[in-house]
Amino acid sequence: NFADSLSNPYLLQIHKRIRTGFLSYVDYEGEKKERLNEIWNLYLKGKSTVEIRDWMNEKYGTTLRTPRPYYTTLIWETLKKLKIREKRLSEYFESYEDVRFLRIEEIMKRESLPNNLL
Repeated sequence: NFADSLSNPYLLQIHKRIRTGFLSYVDYEGEKKERLNEIWNLYLKGKSTVEIRDWMNEKYGTTLRTPRPYYTTLIWETLKKLKIREKRLSEYFESYEDVRFLRIEEIMKRESLPNNLL
Protein backbone atom coordinates (compact mmCIF):
# COMPACT_ATOMS: atom_id res chain seq x y z
CA ASN A 1 0.00 0.00 0.00
CA PHE A 2 1.38 3.40 -1.04
CA ALA A 3 0.13 5.22 2.09
CA ASP A 4 1.77 2.63 4.41
CA SER A 5 5.16 3.10 2.75
CA LEU A 6 5.30 6.79 3.66
CA SER A 7 6.96 7.98 6.87
CA ASN A 8 4.53 10.89 7.14
CA PRO A 9 0.89 9.95 6.49
CA TYR A 10 -0.25 13.57 6.10
CA LEU A 11 -0.34 16.07 3.27
CA LEU A 12 -0.39 19.82 3.85
CA GLN A 13 -3.01 21.51 1.67
CA ILE A 14 -2.77 25.30 1.25
CA HIS A 15 -5.32 27.43 -0.58
CA LYS A 16 -3.74 30.84 -1.24
CA ARG A 17 -5.55 33.75 -2.92
CA ILE A 18 -3.71 36.55 -4.71
CA ARG A 19 -5.67 39.66 -5.68
CA THR A 20 -4.24 42.18 -8.13
CA GLY A 21 -5.41 45.48 -9.54
CA PHE A 22 -5.00 44.48 -13.16
CA LEU A 23 -6.33 41.79 -15.46
CA SER A 24 -3.43 41.65 -17.87
CA TYR A 25 -0.09 43.28 -18.42
CA VAL A 26 0.44 45.12 -21.69
CA ASP A 27 3.97 46.33 -22.15
CA TYR A 28 4.94 49.21 -24.40
CA GLU A 29 7.13 48.43 -27.39
CA GLY A 30 9.65 50.12 -29.64
CA GLU A 31 10.23 53.84 -29.68
CA LYS A 32 7.21 54.52 -27.45
CA LYS A 33 8.77 52.38 -24.71
CA GLU A 34 12.13 54.09 -25.19
CA ARG A 35 10.64 57.59 -24.86
CA LEU A 36 8.51 56.70 -21.83
CA ASN A 37 11.54 55.14 -20.13
CA GLU A 38 13.53 58.27 -20.87
CA ILE A 39 10.85 60.52 -19.34
CA TRP A 40 10.56 58.23 -16.29
CA ASN A 41 14.34 58.03 -15.76
CA LEU A 42 14.72 61.82 -16.00
CA TYR A 43 11.92 62.17 -13.43
CA LEU A 44 13.68 59.70 -11.10
CA LYS A 45 16.87 61.77 -11.42
CA GLY A 46 14.94 64.75 -10.02
CA LYS A 47 14.44 66.73 -13.23
CA SER A 48 11.48 69.10 -13.42
CA THR A 49 8.80 68.83 -16.11
CA VAL A 50 10.32 71.89 -17.83
CA GLU A 51 13.77 70.27 -17.87
CA ILE A 52 12.31 66.98 -19.16
CA ARG A 53 10.36 68.88 -21.85
CA ASP A 54 13.49 70.70 -23.01
CA TRP A 55 15.51 67.45 -23.02
CA MET A 56 12.88 65.58 -25.06
CA ASN A 57 12.51 68.43 -27.57
CA GLU A 58 16.27 68.66 -27.98
CA LYS A 59 16.64 64.91 -28.50
CA TYR A 60 13.49 64.06 -30.51
CA GLY A 61 12.07 67.37 -31.72
CA THR A 62 8.44 66.22 -31.85
CA THR A 63 6.14 63.78 -30.12
CA LEU A 64 5.46 60.37 -31.63
CA ARG A 65 1.82 61.02 -32.45
CA THR A 66 1.93 64.61 -33.65
CA PRO A 67 4.39 66.87 -35.47
CA ARG A 68 4.31 69.18 -32.43
CA PRO A 69 7.09 69.60 -29.86
CA TYR A 70 6.73 68.30 -26.30
CA TYR A 71 5.02 70.70 -23.88
CA THR A 72 5.08 70.87 -20.09
CA THR A 73 1.51 69.68 -19.53
CA LEU A 74 2.12 66.64 -21.74
CA ILE A 75 5.17 65.66 -19.67
CA TRP A 76 3.21 66.20 -16.44
CA GLU A 77 0.26 64.05 -17.64
CA THR A 78 2.61 61.35 -18.91
CA LEU A 79 4.33 61.18 -15.52
CA LYS A 80 0.96 61.11 -13.76
CA LYS A 81 -0.18 58.14 -15.86
CA LEU A 82 3.14 56.33 -15.37
CA LYS A 83 2.87 56.78 -11.58
CA ILE A 84 -0.69 55.39 -11.57
CA ARG A 85 0.42 52.46 -13.72
CA GLU A 86 3.39 51.69 -11.47
CA LYS A 87 1.20 51.78 -8.38
CA ARG A 88 -1.47 49.55 -9.93
CA LEU A 89 1.04 46.98 -11.14
CA SER A 90 2.92 46.84 -7.85
CA GLU A 91 -0.08 46.42 -5.55
CA TYR A 92 -1.32 42.94 -4.81
CA PHE A 93 -2.80 41.26 -1.77
CA GLU A 94 -2.18 37.73 -0.57
CA SER A 95 -4.36 35.80 1.82
CA TYR A 96 -4.48 32.21 2.98
CA GLU A 97 -8.04 30.99 2.58
CA ASP A 98 -7.52 27.49 3.92
CA VAL A 99 -4.60 25.58 5.44
CA ARG A 100 -5.08 22.02 6.68
CA PHE A 101 -3.52 18.62 7.00
CA LEU A 102 -5.12 15.75 5.11
CA ARG A 103 -4.48 12.06 5.69
CA ILE A 104 -3.07 10.49 2.55
CA GLU A 105 -5.25 7.40 3.13
CA GLU A 106 -8.36 9.56 2.80
CA ILE A 107 -7.07 11.23 -0.35
CA MET A 108 -6.32 7.85 -1.95
CA LYS A 109 -9.94 6.74 -1.36
CA ARG A 110 -11.29 9.63 -3.45
CA GLU A 111 -12.17 9.05 -7.08
CA SER A 112 -9.98 11.87 -8.35
CA LEU A 113 -6.56 12.64 -6.92
CA PRO A 114 -5.08 16.14 -6.81
CA ASN A 115 -2.86 16.83 -9.84
CA ASN A 116 0.29 17.07 -7.74
CA LEU A 117 -0.18 13.46 -6.52
CA LEU A 118 -0.70 11.87 -9.93
